[in-house]
Amino acid sequence: MRIGTVVGMTDTGGIDFQRVTTPEQYTGFQECASIGFQHRLENAEAWTEAILADLENLDHRVAVDGGRTVGTFLSFDQELTAVGGARVPVRAVSAVTVLPTHRRRGILGRHMRECLATAVENGAAAATLIAAEHAIYGRYGFGQSTEVVDYRITVDRARLPRPPVDEVRYVSGEEYLEAANLMREVLTFPGRVSRLDVNGRKAAGVLGPDTGDKQRLVLRRGGEVAGVLSYTVAGKWSDARPDSTVTVTELLGVDAAAERDLWAFAMSIDWVTSVVAAQRALDDVVTTVPADPRTVQVSNRMDYLWIRPFDVPALFSARRYAAPGRLVLDVTDPGFDDAGPGPAHGRFAITTDGGAGECVRTDEPADLAVGLADLGRLWLYDEPVSRRVALGDIRELADGAAARADLMLFSPRRPWTVEMF
Repeated sequence: MRIGTVVGMTDTGGIDFQRVTTPEQYTGFQECASIGFQHRLENAEAWTEAILADLENLDHRVAVDGGRTVGTFLSFDQELTAVGGARVPVRAVSAVTVLPTHRRRGILGRHMRECLATAVENGAAAATLIAAEHAIYGRYGFGQSTEVVDYRITVDRARLPRPPVDEVRYVSGEEYLEAANLMREVLTFPGRVSRLDVNGRKAAGVLGPDTGDKQRLVLRRGGEVAGVLSYTVAGKWSDARPDSTVTVTELLGVDAAAERDLWAFAMSIDWVTSVVAAQRALDDVVTTVPADPRTVQVSNRMDYLWIRPFDVPALFSARRYAAPGRLVLDVTDPGFDDAGPGPAHGRFAITTDGGAGECVRTDEPADLAVGLADLGRLWLYDEPVSRRVALGDIRELADGAAARADLMLFSPRRPWTVEMF
């Protein structure tokens, strides 16, 4: 896909908007981003080398004022998994920063509007992002579409299933990366997004020197990869007794049994009394591993993936359905910055049979009225439609429409994005 660009133009505030094409521009991008995110990259030299080799596909934008980078914006092609496992093309947004000295100067708005307009032109079904701050992105049509939770498990070894020690092996970073990539080919979680190669290499410790203390394992069944697990350990002794904590950084299985096996392994590591894991699925099998489910506590619940729909027929035709039926949605899309009707605005009829569905524009009377902020959540079936109707976020225009929608849109798995981007 060729990316439409506007390079070197200056707005009325004297800020120069540029696409990053040189190492010098990218250095400015990283310096600004490190201030905005209050964090500097590990292995920055290797990371920069990898990014510069892929600038054609990773659209880095900067806002420059007086020779200094004051704003950053990154977008790239991504695949988003629908209910049923099909993948749709979307445009991901990331690394959005504006220096505190240049807020409310229109920098984010300029970057975002150009990105979204180009994404629509190039055929993306939606745009995606993970919001560092909740209140920023609604005005561009993004809505919270998935959630994640953090878990803390107080380990009770006497009440854990026996871990599959004969099939789990510690591996090198390269072997782990290969296994993790294979896992991502078979995962069908709704809401999962494709992972950038550079992020996968970083997670596997093969992007520059592996200076961390992360341990990596692969679970195999009959020689085939069935799961991956990576973790770190914070060693601690209290009153002359071991009191270490394992932090799970990645745990993926081909099925629930594989996930349970990997959780059981993590909970049975010697000297470990607690296991913590961040940004997991709401229906993670971790709660089923200890005999006493009270040992598994949720320490945080938060929004994660935000979706800005563009092509409603493409989105709803791609997913699978649990029941046959017909549903007409009236979608309100105020456009970018409320500038006028956006690409998802209109009325759409969804007809399903045998699990497949077709979505087309229509003039028929609507069954449900849906705002853009709720459309991505409804598409992934993050929660029952009838609940959103009861809360007033979705309006039922025809009797029984919410119940019918719940039957048609039902997903056996809660959506889970898996990747940070």
